[in-house]
Amino acid sequence: MRTYLSVVGLVYKSNRWRFLGIIGLSVLVGLIEGLLTQVNIIVLTSIQNIMEGGTNYWALIVSFVVYYFFAPNYYVYLPMEAYLKSRLSQNLSMKMLNDVFMKAYAINMLELEDTNFYDHISKATENIFSGRFMAIIESIIRIPVLFTAVISIITVLSLQNASLIVLAVLGMVPVFLSRYFQGKRFFKLKDAQQSQNRYLNYLWSMFVDRNTNRDIRTFGTYEYLSNKYTSNLEQVTKENWNYEKRTFYINTFLNSFRPIGLGLGLLISAYMVFNGQITLAVFASISGALSLVQEHTDGLISMFSNILDNLPFVKNFFRYSGKQEESLGEIRLEEPIHSIEFRDVYFRYPVNDYETLKGVSFVIHDKESVALLGYNGAGKSTLVKLLYGFYKPDKGDILINDISITKLEKNSLWKQMSAVFQDYTRYNLTLRENIGFGTVEQIEDKERILEFIWNNDGFEFVDNLPNGIDTVLGRELGETDLSGGQWQKIAIGRGQFRNYSMIILDEPTASLDPIAEADVYYKFKEITADKISLIISHRIGSASIADRIILLKDGVVAENGTHEELMSLDGEYKALYHLQAQWYVKQEVKND
Repeated sequence: MRTYLSVVGLVYKSNRWRFLGIIGLSVLVGLIEGLLTQVNIIVLTSIQNIMEGGTNYWALIVSFVVYYFFAPNYYVYLPMEAYLKSRLSQNLSMKMLNDVFMKAYAINMLELEDTNFYDHISKATENIFSGRFMAIIESIIRIPVLFTAVISIITVLSLQNASLIVLAVLGMVPVFLSRYFQGKRFFKLKDAQQSQNRYLNYLWSMFVDRNTNRDIRTFGTYEYLSNKYTSNLEQVTKENWNYEKRTFYINTFLNSFRPIGLGLGLLISAYMVFNGQITLAVFASISGALSLVQEHTDGLISMFSNILDNLPFVKNFFRYSGKQEESLGEIRLEEPIHSIEFRDVYFRYPVNDYETLKGVSFVIHDKESVALLGYNGAGKSTLVKLLYGFYKPDKGDILINDISITKLEKNSLWKQMSAVFQDYTRYNLTLRENIGFGTVEQIEDKERILEFIWNNDGFEFVDNLPNGIDTVLGRELGETDLSGGQWQKIAIGRGQFRNYSMIILDEPTASLDPIAEADVYYKFKEITADKISLIISHRIGSASIADRIILLKDGVVAENGTHEELMSLDGEYKALYHLQAQWYVKQEVKND
């Protein structure tokens, strides 16, 4: 019930006046049905009275006038209901999508490390497009109509014999039980299949994605993946068929009891006619009213059954939207970043049984360029996520300008930072947007973006784009695709286009050769001379251009100093430096 009320509240908030208007209209139409039932009894009674020699013409005339005044309103209601329902559903879908996006933006990023999170968001977004919320909206609109109609008709018929209504309603109990248990089985089945359906969607996407399709052709894995997809699909289909078959048998049995209530009601009404308790005209009215009550009761049961069928799924949306959002500090960072300190920082991912960082401590000073080195898994990327405030340390603290990062308002912190990541995003949008996202406030400033492009090397390809910086990039939606190096240049440009006081380069040049990478870093250091810069790299030759080098190993700071200082230690850094140098010498000899 709480979930249903939450849906009602959500629909109400999406458009308050349309919601109140359609509810008021629904109640009015239900009352009209009861009024028309009474009018029908008066009309038939008047006709019988006149046929038997009576002269009560006015009752017949007034009844017809009332009937023709109110009856058309019921048919006017139907298109009006469809219109309001359509507008409500559109408003609701937009609000729900916005809620999902905002929650994904504000949620604690550690949730993204949990694979179950993707099941949760899949279940949440599925409700927006699957029609389950539409079924709830349908019930919100139709239940007031049906309920008010049943009550108003019952009020009229109870003047004749209330037991007739009880018998008619009791005939619906088997239907209600059938739909109730069907809904519970349906939710249990679909909820259990969520992960499997997501797996099927992933397998299907492999066949149509250009990169995985290329690999499938190269390695000849089509038959293997096709069999994998087919076997999983057959399993899901078999489970669905078993559910449908069982539902058919149960519903067939329970629905066979439906005519009992109406039949008993008609028998009792006929008995009352023979005993002179009611007239034949009233009997005719009662027969039609009983059928109408059963029809509306059946509709109510269907509505409630649909609610029971869909609420467990809809609950997934509220379960997702109720996930804990990341707590934000209240101190705004109003000045540029001039110091960063990691103070005995520990961190462990919830899915791991070991600590990624184990007491990391170091300081980065104003306008300093620092290279962060380490093997894969040493904790470099984790350190960057902590520095951005995406994660919180389990122990220790991170200070920005001597203020704990947990106390800083994150948006003000992020405005001072920029980053270019190794797994940078290739937006299938215009080149202007791909670069302008660095400072979204200037995304419409074409002159500013063009000036940035002209003042930076590597953007010569812009002259060949059919629509210049307004060319849509990428093959999925775009007019033209770019090379890997060109996409890399755009990603670096996006990071540099931002007005920042600290920038992070998280191995965005990993696919470049060492000479090209070193050239990028030399230019990068020149551009960021008056900024704090953090360079993450696995190539010591490129990292040596930094003012200082921090070497991470097994989650701790193994060495910290300038290139010359670390080379003089005769430690881990020096060993790695010579190891990589020997590798490049061997490659040159081999090429010669």
